[in-house]
Formats: sequence, C-alpha cells, structure tokens
Amino acid sequence: MTRSNTNQRGTALISAVSLAVVASGALPRDDDDRHLARGARAPEQGRNGLHGDLPNSGLSLSRAEHLAAKDLDGNRIGNTEGNISGGDYKVESTKLDNTHYRLVGTGVYGLERRTVESIIEINVINANPFSYAIFGQDWVTVNGGSKGDAYDSSKGSYASQAVNKDKYGNTIAMWGCDVSSNGPITVSGTGTTIDGNVQPGVGDSTSVNGGAKVDGSTAPLDKDMDLPPIDTDVVYNSDGTVKAGLKNYSSWTKSGNASVDSGGNVVIGNGGKLTIPDGTYWVNSIKITNNGTLAVSGKVTLYVAHKVDGTGGSILNESGIPGNLLILGLGDESKNPSDSISISAKNGLYAAIYAPKEGLTVQGGGSFYGAVVGKSVKDTGGSAFHFDEALKNLIGGVKGKNTVKQISWRRIANDQAP
Repeated sequence: MTRSNTNQRGTALISAVSLAVVASGALPRDDDDRHLARGARAPEQGRNGLHGDLPNSGLSLSRAEHLAAKDLDGNRIGNTEGNISGGDYKVESTKLDNTHYRLVGTGVYGLERRTVESIIEINVINANPFSYAIFGQDWVTVNGGSKGDAYDSSKGSYASQAVNKDKYGNTIAMWGCDVSSNGPITVSGTGTTIDGNVQPGVGDSTSVNGGAKVDGSTAPLDKDMDLPPIDTDVVYNSDGTVKAGLKNYSSWTKSGNASVDSGGNVVIGNGGKLTIPDGTYWVNSIKITNNGTLAVSGKVTLYVAHKVDGTGGSILNESGIPGNLLILGLGDESKNPSDSISISAKNGLYAAIYAPKEGLTVQGGGSFYGAVVGKSVKDTGGSAFHFDEALKNLIGGVKGKNTVKQISWRRIANDQAP
C-alpha cells in the first residue's frame, strides 16, 4: 500500500460524510465501530484500534467521494488508500447496479489485518434553482418603478389569473414574487412594488427607499443559499470539447440580418429573426441589436458559454410558457469580465435564466414572466416581474445532490477477503 499521510487530506472529508451517514441512520453493524460517528483518528495499537479505525476510515473516505461524485485522490471514485499514523487502509469500490456499490475496506496495522464490506445505495436528489423570482448571489437591485407578483403557468396565462388587487390597489395574479440574495438587496423608485418577501443574506439588509413598497418580509435568510452547479456533463466530451449534437444549427431558420457561425456566435440585427426549434443547444455568445428577434418554438434549453446582449432587440418564446425557454449561462465573470447576460423585456419575455457566475440585467420596461438567478441581478427600467410558480417543479440543467445510504455492513474473514 502507498504510505501517504492522509491526516490533513482525509479527516475533514471523513468527518463530513460520517455526519451524513449518522443522519441517515446507517451506522455499521458492530459496536466496535462507533467511531464512524466521530470521524477518523489515529489508531491505537492492538485489536481495538484496528477494529475501529483503519478499514472504516477508508470506507468513510470512499463514501465521501461517492457523496461528492468526485475522485479526490486520483484512483477512481470510491477507491482510496492511505496511511494514518502507521496504519494502512485500502478500499475498493465495485458498482453492482445503477444505485448500489460494494465497498471492501482493508486495514493493516503491524501484523494485524482486518477487512470489512459495506453495501451503499446512492440516489440523486434533483436540484432546482428557481425557488425565488429573483436571486442574486452577491446582490440584487430592483428599481425604476418595477412591479412584482406571481402566477402559475400550469393553470393558464398570466392575463387569466391577474384578477386580484394587492393592498396598494395594483392588479396582480397572486402574492409570491419572492426576491432574495446571499448579499444585500436594494428596492427603490416611485411606483416600485414587490408583492412578496424580499430577503437578503445572513447579516445583510434590504434597503427600501424612494417611495418603493414591499408587501412581505425583509428579514435576512436563516442561512445562505447554495447554488447548484450547471450540469455540464450533457455539454462537454471528456476532452472538454462541446458535444457535436449541441452545435447542430441546421434546423435553425433565419430571415433578414440573422446568423450563427460555426463557433456558435449568434448575431441578429436590423429587424432580422432567428428561430430555434425544440431541442438542447450550445452557443458561444448572443448579440441582438436594432430590433432583431431571437425566437424559440417548442421546448428549448440553451447553454451559453459567454455573453448574452439582447438589449437591442427581443427574445420571443412562442409558447408563452417560461419553462419552455431555459437559458443556462456557463460564463464566469471572475475569469472573463465581459461574461454577462443583459436582456430586454420591452416586448414581453417568458424564460427561466440561470447564470450563477455572471451578472444579469433585465431592462427595457415591459413584462418578464419566469425567474432569474445570477451572480448579481439588476432589474431596471420599470419592468413588471411575474414569477412563474410552475418553475419550482422544473427539473434539468443543474446537477442534483447525491445521497449515500449504507444498506449493510459486515466483517470478512481474512482468508475470504479479496
């Protein structure tokens, strides 16, 4: 076995996964192994130490890799080996079916050896980033006479549901345009009204000024929100190149001044129109100017590598259902400062936009139906923001969270160990 000191590398991860296992009620089936709830520690000399720490510390690190869905030590997810204060451990992980794995952990300390087997079940909890109408990782600003309410596209159009009045006398569909951030929030401007909670991050505040009104809580969140990563496994090959099917633009129709080049750069201007049919696609950038129109027909998921500048034209979702246009911003403004998403709602826009590492701006007045999530979010120009409650059930685009549950645990006689 490789005698590498894993005290610093593994202990924190072992402790984290141990807590997860304890929470699931899936502790080992041996009283000698109550240590799993405590995480790894240096083994004591003799049978008690070997029984407790070495093989099960390896199993805990293996479970941590499965929980994170990440190879933490370069020898395949679930396989791990190392040394803790003179004792060696090694774990081999074997896939049994789509959700079950067999982990065999062996510990050696001096002349003593012990092997244990654990069967684990891995499930994925689907993630959904659209719990709020507007969420900004760093901050959110809403101003310029903006309005905010909610509706449910699964029950019909917004117009058919906008038959109620809020306490300020505004016509709304229903209360629930919740705005949140892991940082501060500013709501300002005469006529700006948010019918929903406007909650900043822990230790931050919501500033409501300039005649703006909020019908809901402005108290900070109890804990910051973790934004799930975009699921790029459907976008990139193992060598980092974009999958060919996502760059097949042959079914896109163009009229007037509209184009998409082989590099995935979309340019629409001078009244031109580009229509994207049902499907999942990747583009490098989008620029819409001079009343150009980017239209989508059917259900479209659009991965955008860098910048979207749609302020000079319109994005038309022909279905009128926000969930039928999912825009996923892959850009990272910390690496490329120009990476950002700017859109106009002046002609009405139905979409769900998720760009956790890019600044996002909605402008141009008009109405935005759906939800937006960005590194920062600015809603300007008096746009009416209508949160679609149906987006809370939207699945896809982001990575779910693994859960790991231990199904069985047993000791294996040394002469029967692999």
